[in-house]
Amino acid sequence: MTEDTRTLSLEERVRRLEELAGLLESDLPTDISQKIADGENPVRVIRRYRLMTQRELSEISGLGENHISSIENGKQFNTHTARKLARALNVRIDDIC
Repeated sequence: MTEDTRTLSLEERVRRLEELAGLLESDLPTDISQKIADGENPVRVIRRYRLMTQRELSEISGLGENHISSIENGKQFNTHTARKLARALNVRIDDIC
């Protein structure tokens, strides 16, 4: 049974294409995944794993430093922001949401 691509969301299509193109890491190290599973903020954990400052993430993602700080402190964010963060951190959107 094949999946009809017309039923996939645009974000899902983009994610699949990025994975196929090998642009994103498929897995985070176990210790990083565990920190996220333990409730630490995924954006902060992955940013630190990538040895990035909030300023660097801001510059790469195009988001403001204050916005990134707010997200790392628990502020909700939309799909558009998630896509920018995931691309800048080189992870899947699912890894940060």
